[in-house]
Amino acid sequence: PGCENAKIIKPGYGIEYVYLLPDQLKRSLENKNIPGFFCAGQVNGTSGYEEAAAQGLLAGINAANYILEREPLILGRDEAYLGVLVDDLTTKSTDEPYRMLTSRCEHRLLLRWDNAAHRLSHYGREAGLIDDSKWEFLQQRFAHEDNEIARLKSTRINPSDEINKICEEYESEILSESLTAAEFLQHRGVTYELINKICPSEKILTQEEISHVETELRYTGYLEREFRVVERMQNLDNAKITEGFD
Repeated sequence: PGCENAKIIKPGYGIEYVYLLPDQLKRSLENKNIPGFFCAGQVNGTSGYEEAAAQGLLAGINAANYILEREPLILGRDEAYLGVLVDDLTTKSTDEPYRMLTSRCEHRLLLRWDNAAHRLSHYGREAGLIDDSKWEFLQQRFAHEDNEIARLKSTRINPSDEINKICEEYESEILSESLTAAEFLQHRGVTYELINKICPSEKILTQEEISHVETELRYTGYLEREFRVVERMQNLDNAKITEGFD
């Protein structure tokens, strides 16, 4: 009703909104020319979902840091997807609504869900966002994971008919030589569950803890290589360009 005489020439969908050029911002999301003016959300040229919410958290933390005369929180590209988002916006700007896609990040192996607490909880603690009980819980979790990783690195498994029978049950690669549990975890089809059946842990780990232990040990070589790449990039990022450089 009301459109019965309308002639639809071309159906379409469009949204337009005014935004600030994000390369006018520092990586703390403070405006370069207006001290104490922090911007977050769609006004920075991003989509209005997770990207906007994450910026709001960072801008809020840094607005508080500004008032309290603390150093701003700056997240690196190797530390968080939010670090990638902010770095992209402030150095490259954008001419369409920016979305944070994993393909935009060069360090995807380091930015995993199972190590998010390892990467970012100390920032949350410093900012006053993690209370004592949550912090204690996280420290216990980290200790469980670190202890289990150390145990698997120091536990040696020798081939035997009994172990090979367990491997066959799990449809994994057979143990053909003496290896540490951590080394065996890198073989095809071997899981933490299988390893724990061969050499049981005294401590029962949660699923989150198991996932972290499994990933850290299974991809050890790749992770070490990725950390070396990050170190080289940080050396380049920290190079200073002098004033007046042509």
